[in-house]
Amino acid sequence: MTMNIAGPGALIVAKAHKIWERTSNDDRVRDKDALDVYRLLQAIPTDDLAARKLASAN
Repeated sequence: MTMNIAGPGALIVAKAHKIWERTSNDDRVRDKDALDVYRLLQAIPTDDLAARKLASAN
């Protein structure tokens, strides 16, 4: 069985979209999504993110 899964770039985009959706919601005490984005950006080398993007464009 072969399965396509979201790469780190897609996860960053999804988390950023969630953060944007919640900007009008003042009852969020802890924004775990922002921490997730920070951790993803720390863990994934920029070259890897760029290589995946270039590979998907071809």
